[in-house]
Amino acid sequence: MSNSAVDILIVGAGPAGLFLAAQLAKINAFHASRTRVGEPAKRIDYRIVDKAEHKVLVGHADGFQCRTVEVFQSLGIAHRVVHEGCEVAEVVFYNPDPDVDSGKGGLKETQRVIDTEPGTSFFRHYLLGQARVEQFLLDLMREEDNTFVEQLMDPTSFEMADDVNSTEYPITVKLRHLAPSVSDGKNKEDSKSGLYRSNLFATETVSTVPEPDKDADEVIKARYMVGCDGARSWVRKQIGLELKGDSANTYWGVVDAIPITDVGILSTSDQYSRLLTKTFLLVFAIVTNNSPEECHSFRRIRVDFNRAPGARLCSVSRLAERFYVQLGRLEPGERVNRNEVTIEKIIEKAQSIVKPYRLECADVEWYTCYEIGQRLCDTFEKQERVFIAGDACHTHSPKAGQGMNTSMMDTYNLGWKLASVIHGTAHPSILSTYQTERHAVANDLIEFDRKIAGLFSGKPATREEAGVSLDEFHALWKKMGKWTTGTAIEYAQSSVVANVKQQSFGIRPELATGILIGSHFENHPAICCGTAQDIQLQHRLISDGRWRIMLYPGDIRNPAVSDRLKSVCENLDGDDGIIRRYTPTGDIDSVIQVLTVFATPRLEVEKQALPEILKPKRSPYGVPAWDTIFADDKSHHTGDSKAYIGYGIKADNDVGCAVLVRPDQYVAGVWADTDIEKLGEY
Repeated sequence: MSNSAVDILIVGAGPAGLFLAAQLAKINAFHASRTRVGEPAKRIDYRIVDKAEHKVLVGHADGFQCRTVEVFQSLGIAHRVVHEGCEVAEVVFYNPDPDVDSGKGGLKETQRVIDTEPGTSFFRHYLLGQARVEQFLLDLMREEDNTFVEQLMDPTSFEMADDVNSTEYPITVKLRHLAPSVSDGKNKEDSKSGLYRSNLFATETVSTVPEPDKDADEVIKARYMVGCDGARSWVRKQIGLELKGDSANTYWGVVDAIPITDVGILSTSDQYSRLLTKTFLLVFAIVTNNSPEECHSFRRIRVDFNRAPGARLCSVSRLAERFYVQLGRLEPGERVNRNEVTIEKIIEKAQSIVKPYRLECADVEWYTCYEIGQRLCDTFEKQERVFIAGDACHTHSPKAGQGMNTSMMDTYNLGWKLASVIHGTAHPSILSTYQTERHAVANDLIEFDRKIAGLFSGKPATREEAGVSLDEFHALWKKMGKWTTGTAIEYAQSSVVANVKQQSFGIRPELATGILIGSHFENHPAICCGTAQDIQLQHRLISDGRWRIMLYPGDIRNPAVSDRLKSVCENLDGDDGIIRRYTPTGDIDSVIQVLTVFATPRLEVEKQALPEILKPKRSPYGVPAWDTIFADDKSHHTGDSKAYIGYGIKADNDVGCAVLVRPDQYVAGVWADTDIEKLGEY
């Protein structure tokens, strides 16, 4: 039996676990880039294990929110989402036509709305299969840090020291190495079935875990452990937590299949697609520049058939169309008989819902079954040493398109905090903010999911029957627009978010009315003074574990602004300056990076005369950073950048503005640049 020790052990290699590993890989790669060849680089030792034989190959999640694409941009892989994904451009609402059989015999298009409100994000809402998303993260891990998922690794025992601070590695986990499965062709499990991940079944009655290799057990000691192992989380059970909540007592089948149907398709061009159905429905019309032959995720449509209570079908189309079929209801405590969940019965139910239209499935790519329910753990951690994320700590229906996105954002919140503590640049108490911030998000998400799931499961209103009206559906859709884009999160006051109400540490939110403390740093363009290129300011917030101070001093041509900026830089870079105080070793910008945006024409910014902290020399070769100085100026190609206007900052103020941004792109506070010492106190 072998023994090893790591800083972080990640259990589970779904989207949450892979994102955490990818973030750590990106942080390690940053420190390696600042180290001369042959010298040891500052790094975090981590391992990610999963008992499955391989990653997800088909099916599962497919919605990709704007905010998630922004975060993927910070990892350098958003271009893959944009290239392979399908942009959702418009939502089309239909209502029962009151002039046809009292609203029961036809449909009428009643409203169209843009999917993503202008100004929400630089990116759009995309549809992209989970298999591709996981591959992007796996590729990043390999390319940036030469790390891989250790498949066929099954944790079997867990111990944690009573006093977690008395030893360097307080966590001990025993892992069982599993042998690859060998099939003789008999009793082979359906390769198209996703039931092994379904939330309907209390236990795995059909085993997908291979037999163990008894001679290959291993003991791992770890400083921290993160459970990203799904709704039936082993890690959650080890720390005595459970998912609590309600069930809507309905269960649904999901099928990815190629349909043969006489349901009318009004347009199937690459530019616009929609599908008209017999009853109340919601359609996602997709715009894409990629043909199905050029990408892995194809043009998609979403349709909801609501025939009657208990008879609901939703369709999301690509080359293989996805159907969500409401199969039935359950009594409290009742479980579904697994043998009754077959592809034939799901398709049969779908056929009954779309009558009198014909529906056959020429080929089935994947299918599963799930129960609508909203469940949440009381806490997401134990002694700030063991954490759970994603479905391990909160579950909900897939209707809101939040699952994969929220899971990855859980570990995005946690990863930089763990890295900061391990590197010694943050106090361990910062880890408590993972629980407070993400539990609040999960609770709000579940409330949103409960509302939208109720609308999806309700019957449509007609002249003669009460039910869910289109006005109700559209009102909720519009109200929850920020939730569906992932941009609604606003973290409350904590050690990493300044208290706005109490104006703690001298914060001045009124100096930047377009920046919301506790929310993500939104994007506006600017011009790079060193290269003359148009840049997106949010894209400069790379997920490498660093904090950022965004300086908006005003017009540097004004002598008063120039003198004030010199004083600010002395407070940042002096012997007892703020940045040096938190950067005992290494490059001056290795913990906190300063990015400066001037309200000055680019060519009139005298770059050479600026203080060095604004253009620090970078290891290993001491090259000055010319890509940290920007101007709110006119672009050669896109016109005026208007960054100061976008952020609500007055360029002619008596004081400039300093915005502190966390490593996960959330705004910690806004200060006057003349009060930069108060930022340091914070």
